[in-house]
Amino acid sequence: MGFTVIGPERYLGSGHPDLRTDDPPLLGLISSTDGGRTWSPVSLRGEVDFHILRAAATRVVGLDSQTGSVFVSDDAGRRWVERTPPGELVDMVLNPADADHILASTTAGLVESRDAGRVWGPSAGTPGYLAWPQKDTVFRLGPDGQVGYSSDGGRTWELRGRIGGEPSAFTAVDASKLLATTHTGDLKESRDGGLSWETLAELE
Repeated sequence: MGFTVIGPERYLGSGHPDLRTDDPPLLGLISSTDGGRTWSPVSLRGEVDFHILRAAATRVVGLDSQTGSVFVSDDAGRRWVERTPPGELVDMVLNPADADHILASTTAGLVESRDAGRVWGPSAGTPGYLAWPQKDTVFRLGPDGQVGYSSDGGRTWELRGRIGGEPSAFTAVDASKLLATTHTGDLKESRDGGLSWETLAELE
């Protein structure tokens, strides 16, 4: 399932429905304006299952798990264009100050697009989960749990702390507060930009 926060109590999501409902097996893009209590279809219902969703302003990008294609919307997810992916994607994020700028992690390394996914080129850095909380500040969480930090929009990186496990999800609330989950079910938090981590909860 793909999920992203676009504002206070405003979420976008995708995935598969409860089998007890009459919904199609692919939900397309769905939205909630009440903190996830209720959801409504937006577009691509029955057609697409986004496993990655990212948004900045009215731009939304998603990775369709069925085809591996990247979908790009300029109107908050109502209409889409399909782009050729730059490889097998691990994650992708949007520059919050320039929604045309996409940084993506493939199994081979990082790539970027400056034109909303039309053309892709190589970028510095190794594969991992990505978070871009503010202009020029980007984080990367590698498969070994090592945190990378960039202060120049992903052009150069420095290594920070480790989460202490193999990551399964990663996000940044801001430039200091980071959250990650591990494959063993731990919810981890950093309040110093990835330098140190503590376990908030054991989810399994």
